[in-house]
Amino acid sequence: MPMLERLFRPLAARRGDQVDWTPLRAPIVDQDRALLSSTHLWLRRIPTPMHPKQLCRYYPRVANRLAQNWDDPVATDRLFDDLLTDRRGRRRGFPERIKAEIERLERYHGRRPRLERLRPLARRIRDWARGSATDAT
Repeated sequence: MPMLERLFRPLAARRGDQVDWTPLRAPIVDQDRALLSSTHLWLRRIPTPMHPKQLCRYYPRVANRLAQNWDDPVATDRLFDDLLTDRRGRRRGFPERIKAEIERLERYHGRRPRLERLRPLARRIRDWARGSATDAT
């Protein structure tokens, strides 16, 4: 596709013209069709009520991306923003149940730093002692 056409497609979408986004999407590979083992591990790390069952079933590619970025707060926030904000115009978006799961995960992710501080005191002391022991050497 010519470079100028790529640049002007978003402008056409803002004007309301129909745009076929299919050629601009990343090609789907085999690992986008099923949950990766790292995604299954991610699901074990989050509380069961937070599990995005419908997202994992119908959009494993998105679940894999969330799992891949979960430990990087900035990348995860950016991914949630990309998933929930329509920048293309006339985007269909996710079905309501899946959108609700993504929003629930986003709220949980926003609370994670606060939850991390609530670790048991003995564990925090043990982690601090390990850190200071390595700093001394």
